[in-house]
Amino acid sequence: SIVSPTSDDPQKIYIEFASKSTIEAAIHFCATLDLPPDLNTKANELNIRTISQLHLFAQLFKIHPLINETYRTARRMMNKDPSLVCAAFDECTVLLEQATSKSNWGLERGIQKYDDLKAYALDYLRESPSVTLMGSNSGLCYLSESSIEAVICDQLIDVDEFNVCKFSSALD
Repeated sequence: SIVSPTSDDPQKIYIEFASKSTIEAAIHFCATLDLPPDLNTKANELNIRTISQLHLFAQLFKIHPLINETYRTARRMMNKDPSLVCAAFDECTVLLEQATSKSNWGLERGIQKYDDLKAYALDYLRESPSVTLMGSNSGLCYLSESSIEAVICDQLIDVDEFNVCKFSSALD
């Protein structure tokens, strides 16, 4: 059931992980089969986070055209501005934690739902940490504590000793 167990009105659905702009974008997509123009064209932190929320929303409600469109748009934004990889990874990590902590989303704790957007962002981080995490336009400021921990603990990230020191000093 997608109805919140604490809901007083069984006709209401509470989507804790999606902002108002995400819901509006989902409705816009269902009506037009296109993302809202401002969301689709401006590569910035707010938009990549909204697209990440929209991507999870589409996955949970099995809206495949929206899954594909949000994935393509997010990739385009991340390729345009690599610092946004950190924001996308952070948003996907936090959203999945929120969704699995709520029993009403059908995602059980301990079972990691495959998220292709999160996987793309993580692969990008692994392949280009110096650009995404430590470059002149670093996305490090977009990462939450749990995302920083995930990056630090990742055994496949391609970082040499010099960049580890650089990354550690950036955290201080």
